[in-house]
Amino acid sequence: MRKGQALIIAIGVLFILTMFAAVYIGIINRLFTRTRYEESTAKAYALAQAGIEYANKMLTQSEEGSWWRPHPASPYPFDPNDPRYPIYQQYDPDFDYLKVGGPDGKGAFVRFNMGDGRFLLRITYDYRPADPLSSFIKIESVGRPGNAEGIRWEDPNFDPASIDPSLYTPYKRALIAYKPIYITDFARFVTNRSRREEYIRLGAPNWRMYIEGGVRVNGNLRWVGDNDPNTTDVSIALLQQKWDGFVHQLEKVSVAGEIIHQESPAETPAQVQAQIGTQAPQFVLPSSDPNFSTLGGFYRDAIFDRLDVNGLPRAITYAEAPSIDRQRYVSLTRDGGGIYINNFADIQYRHNIENLRLDWLRRQSPSSWAGSVYVPPGVEIFLEPRPYQDNSANPITTCITIVRHDRAFPDGTWTRIYWLRDYRPVIFAEGNIRIKGRLAPDEPLNVVSNGTIYIEGMLGAPWNERANDRSAIALLASDAICVNTTQIPTGLPSLTTTADVESDNLNGQPPFHWHLHQGEYFLTSFYSGIYTSYNPPTTTGFPPDSVYLRVTTALNGIPGYCFVDVWAYNVQNRNWQFAGTFIPRTVAPNYEIVSLNNLYWTAPPNLPTAIGGIWLQLNPLSTYDAWIGGDWVEPLTLNISALLYAQNGPFFVIPPPGEWKLETGTPLNWRIEINGAIVENWPVGTYDVTEWSSKMNPGIVVIRWDPALVMNSPRPGEENLPNLPHLPVSPSYFYAGEVPR
Repeated sequence: MRKGQALIIAIGVLFILTMFAAVYIGIINRLFTRTRYEESTAKAYALAQAGIEYANKMLTQSEEGSWWRPHPASPYPFDPNDPRYPIYQQYDPDFDYLKVGGPDGKGAFVRFNMGDGRFLLRITYDYRPADPLSSFIKIESVGRPGNAEGIRWEDPNFDPASIDPSLYTPYKRALIAYKPIYITDFARFVTNRSRREEYIRLGAPNWRMYIEGGVRVNGNLRWVGDNDPNTTDVSIALLQQKWDGFVHQLEKVSVAGEIIHQESPAETPAQVQAQIGTQAPQFVLPSSDPNFSTLGGFYRDAIFDRLDVNGLPRAITYAEAPSIDRQRYVSLTRDGGGIYINNFADIQYRHNIENLRLDWLRRQSPSSWAGSVYVPPGVEIFLEPRPYQDNSANPITTCITIVRHDRAFPDGTWTRIYWLRDYRPVIFAEGNIRIKGRLAPDEPLNVVSNGTIYIEGMLGAPWNERANDRSAIALLASDAICVNTTQIPTGLPSLTTTADVESDNLNGQPPFHWHLHQGEYFLTSFYSGIYTSYNPPTTTGFPPDSVYLRVTTALNGIPGYCFVDVWAYNVQNRNWQFAGTFIPRTVAPNYEIVSLNNLYWTAPPNLPTAIGGIWLQLNPLSTYDAWIGGDWVEPLTLNISALLYAQNGPFFVIPPPGEWKLETGTPLNWRIEINGAIVENWPVGTYDVTEWSSKMNPGIVVIRWDPALVMNSPRPGEENLPNLPHLPVSPSYFYAGEVPR
């Protein structure tokens, strides 16, 4: 009896122990599975991070820049039309990611093997006006354990049965990051690369600054006004409908510092208004005001320790701007099919920005001023839409005329014509560039200088033509971007004359003139950059009453004994025609300022209705020489449509010569519209802005952000790329999160 009980007890104990052992083994197995899971997912996460870092490095450092995309070899991505598609679908462990369209129809990933794992990478750009993040480059990386280097689909004899079974692991981690370009996102962006702490001054006492688009300032901001509390000094319009019919949500004012409207109690605070969409404009306040409002998040400063009056956050951080990598653009042009110009000598003052600024203000010696015209060293670039190879049966493309002044081209010529469709859309010059003109519709161009870029006429498509023309120009300058107002009335070739430049007072100081002797000529063209047709290309000219001369009989002459012959370029007929002879009615140092049709002619003038240029020469019967103090077009609307990026210096406007209107004392009737973006390291001071704004009325009327800078390329095969080619990108990036597993 007792033996039977002992057996039963022993069996019970054994059963209990077996149960405990089973539970223990189950726990150990689950722990092992969990450990393997954690180890595999941790490895997958590290691989996904490696993919993000690799993409960040390539976008930042590769020669392609913002246009870098990983390109797989055949047979990737897997195409349903490929006869082997079912085999790929059955055997490739990453098939869903590597097939055409990828797992979500937004594009295939590319596989990279790394150590004992792999990451799958996809880079996309898909700008949408309603999504502020969509102006950034999106990076998606999927990490998976197991190296797939042994999968050789490119080998027609590859046996899929040889694929390592461990590659079919379910473990993966998917990360998303965003890489900003930044320089395309704002109407005005002050980069402050050295992170200076003094106030960045925007505005001027005599200029009402109107900005339509976002503003980004990397530092403390001082709005500048005219000390009149009854006038609005700065107007900012956000979320305004653009030419594409959309409102763009990326438009905001973001200041990574403090905002002030006055620097001392004695000053009248600047009056700054911001308009959000169709709302009424609102006056904004300095950072220190307890009623400071971010206007719903659209006007923010860098105050971290307190909210705005409505309880909304204010904090804005520094946005690191991209760097212009000279080697990238040498590789893209000299070595990669773009247009390379080795004008090393066309650098001013060894990149000294302050000396350059003094030269622009006519305070430097030696100088690039030739009388009342500023003639900087640099290669001239003239952009013009024309039928390819000038054959009317061919499509319109951009004809690029390049004129060198430092040295001849290898074939001995000083002028060369390029057709943009034959080249990678990048021009790089080792020295300065002087540019004007416009592109053919929908064509892009990135123009890069290791010095300064001068804008010397119309540039880009006018705003009212944007809906039918998505061309885009980027000007990237290592030193500065400068609007050369003294060259705006002239075309290509620039002002050419055999006359000597002299000082009116013969002391080497302004005002200056060209001394026209017998046998010499004075030629200028008034290319405006406004096309009335493309095939054949035709530009509008200017009526005679808008072409002005400042002219007089030379010193010690007698009025009525100086005769100047005039030829005018007839835009309609595309030829030069003799217009007549006129007689200056004054003697130096006194001048007369008159429009072309109001000159004192010896007979009725034969002037065309649309003038593209004038040629002056002394008549053989002239007893005395002539002094020409200047020539210009007025009124004039100058359109500049481009991304303007001055990496180390400012955006600057050379003040028009004061002697042009010396006798009347009135500013030039010039209107300048900047459609695109102004990006500069540090803006010039209030004095400099006052210098140029006081000599033009109304002057710069708008700085308007252009969505063509951020939209996707409209050209076939480039749908996943930004419109502007090969831009540098910010070295920073940020994680947006992990895709749920």
